[in-house]
Amino acid sequence: MTNLVPTPAPDGTKLVYPRAAIVAALARAGAGMGLTLGPLAVIDPTAVVGLILGGLGLIFAAYGVQALIRARSEVIVSGDEICLEGPIAARVPWDALVSVKLSYYTTKRGREGGWMVLTIRGTGRAVRIESSLEGFAGLLARAVGEAQAREAAAQQKRERRRAREREREPRHAREVRRGLREQRGVVRAHEGRDARAGDGPTLIEAQTYRYGGHFGADDPLSYRSEEEDGL
Repeated sequence: MTNLVPTPAPDGTKLVYPRAAIVAALARAGAGMGLTLGPLAVIDPTAVVGLILGGLGLIFAAYGVQALIRARSEVIVSGDEICLEGPIAARVPWDALVSVKLSYYTTKRGREGGWMVLTIRGTGRAVRIESSLEGFAGLLARAVGEAQAREAAAQQKRERRRAREREREPRHAREVRRGLREQRGVVRAHEGRDARAGDGPTLIEAQTYRYGGHFGADDPLSYRSEEEDGL
């Protein structure tokens, strides 16, 4: 059976944009500039037509500049970070990873034949990579794996912090929380009644009293017996 899950890019991987894709992008940019800016050099268009053609020509020019930037860019993956080398350099350490976002773009109404942009965001910086990059699938798998590892580590850290907080929590607070859990269990188990199912309401009668005194000189044993206080 064919494995459809891409292998994550290993440490030391260097990825570049394929030359064929760069040449095709430059050809499209050149053709677009010729069709939009070319007429401006041989005719005297109206202001509106000139503005439209000039705007379209600038868009194609920007597209060509982006292709040149990709041609001089290289993505390097290491155990510590992902680095984009080139005219627009950026790096994101894995331990500072904030989010991984995959966006899809297309110019067709049917949403087919488009391209993807991977945004790997750290604290203050972001690396953006287009799907035409060689080894893009492996890079995406590596970024997702790093994000999942960071999330699992953060979850373990939160659980350890909550455990420490529970250990420092006063005994009476733990008793109150246990009592609330027991009350919720009684509500759920009481004769199988469910108000949402039309069985009518359920009355829960709970009796409680003060755990401690109002102030330091107030004797807590006036509210609880010594036997209860030792539980």
